[in-house]
Amino acid sequence: MAKHEVSFQVPDRPVGIADIVFTVRSNGEIFGRLKVSKGGAVWLPGWKSKGYLLRWSKLDELARCEGKRGHYPV
Repeated sequence: MAKHEVSFQVPDRPVGIADIVFTVRSNGEIFGRLKVSKGGAVWLPGWKSKGYLLRWSKLDELARCEGKRGHYPV
C-alpha cells in the first residue's frame, strides 16, 4: 500500500492574490499538487503544468456524490 504524504506552502502575501499549494507525495515521489484559490481548486498530477479545475460548486457536488460522509476533524 502506498504511503502518502501531504505538505503545503502558503505564499508570503494575501491568500486572495495567490494560490495555496498542497504537494502530495506517494512513496516519496510527487503524486500531484493541489492549488486552492478563491475561485476553486486545480489538481496537477505529477509534475504536469496543466491541471484540472473544479469550481467550488462542482467540488461540492463531487464530494456529496462520491465522498464518504462522516465526522472528520477540521
